[in-house]
Amino acid sequence: MDRKCERFFLIHHVPSDQKVLMASIHFEKKAEAWFKSFYALREGVGWNEFTEALLERFVDVGHEDIVGELYRLRQNITVAEYQERFEEIQRRLLAKNLRLKDEFLIASFVSGLKREIKHDVKKFNPWPDLKTAIQIARLQEASLEAKKYKPWPAKRQTNYYPNTYQNPPPHKINNQYIPPDLTYPSRKNIEPIPIKKLTPIEMKVRRDKGLCYNCNETYTFVHQYAKKQFYMLCGEEEGGEFENEETDEPKEEAVVENDEEITFSHHALTWSMGMQAIQLRGKVKNGEITILVDSGSTHNFLDPETAKFAGVNVKNIYILWVTV
Repeated sequence: MDRKCERFFLIHHVPSDQKVLMASIHFEKKAEAWFKSFYALREGVGWNEFTEALLERFVDVGHEDIVGELYRLRQNITVAEYQERFEEIQRRLLAKNLRLKDEFLIASFVSGLKREIKHDVKKFNPWPDLKTAIQIARLQEASLEAKKYKPWPAKRQTNYYPNTYQNPPPHKINNQYIPPDLTYPSRKNIEPIPIKKLTPIEMKVRRDKGLCYNCNETYTFVHQYAKKQFYMLCGEEEGGEFENEETDEPKEEAVVENDEEITFSHHALTWSMGMQAIQLRGKVKNGEITILVDSGSTHNFLDPETAKFAGVNVKNIYILWVTV
């Protein structure tokens, strides 16, 4: 009401000593009766004193709740929304003909801001007006939002050389514990592996016929047995055990004709690996030895150093004619 009256007085050029009488023209009923009794006791009262007495008499007691609501108002989201709610309460106060001082409005607005915004806004105290305090609060809010989204630092440029090697796919690690399978197959269910053993006579018969030891096909140097097998070599001594006692009698080399054709592979003589040779690891007296199995030979060789290490008794035998 006070602001409307001031605008009216300004437009119509009403002097200060006539403002009270000019306003009383618009009073009716209770307001007119109150003015007559009031003006009779205070004739010539000034405009400011008159408005205070008028508000004291007719102002709604509910305005105190509106002032408390303004003082308890707090910012929950953005400064713009907080400003709208603040101005809405301020408008309701003006509708109740209650005009608050600018200092009170500014203090109420700043106290309701968020802590991080209010701290920097208070640095500019005193504020010239409410509008300035609102602008400072908005600038501080924008500054805090910019700090939350910092740009990524520029990547350091490095010389890149493409690698043609492709890394294997990453191994997936399963953290789930799987207990080991401690069950073992029963020996009753395991079928024994059949062992085929040829006697020297059977081997000679197959050699004479040119057959393979393991099948009925003709044997050649490039012959391969179609069925996979596990081989076990067994040696048999003929003519009794070795003689351990040494005699002083001179030994003569005996030349005995042997009808059996003895064949040795070149790989067996040179200790080289070939397509028909198999290299195995053996153990004698806790020492490891190398065993070279050559399917192209009919007899075996033993390295002198290995024989000495194994403690084998060696004796001279008759001269053999071999084919290499």
